[in-house]
Amino acid sequence: MDEEDFEVIFETRIRYVRPKSGDVDKISLVLSSLSIDDVGIRIYKYMCDKKLVTPEELIDALGLDADTVLERLDYMYSLGLIDKLGKAYIVDMPLSRAIRKKTSQRITEILEHLARILNGGGDE
Repeated sequence: MDEEDFEVIFETRIRYVRPKSGDVDKISLVLSSLSIDDVGIRIYKYMCDKKLVTPEELIDALGLDADTVLERLDYMYSLGLIDKLGKAYIVDMPLSRAIRKKTSQRITEILEHLARILNGGGDE
């Protein structure tokens, strides 16, 4: 199928991983398995320390360009790992809870949408 036939709203890749040793950074491992790269992991960890940050703060503190920061924030927001509060972004719950409560719900919504398409429900 040609991509001209549809619009990609959100795309992700989830990997089922197993740590090879006990001294692995669990946050990095989990974020990486959700297709968050090293830059996104740095952003997430910084946000955990600060709780509430603006993109401008991330740009200055981490020495990153605006497009990179906004792209990573948007992806983590789309996965439900972080939330928005006005112009700022916030880590408002532990990663394990965000995955269980928000990420799993968003993935289920995508799968339900695909099932509706198969059942003639269109692109509601």
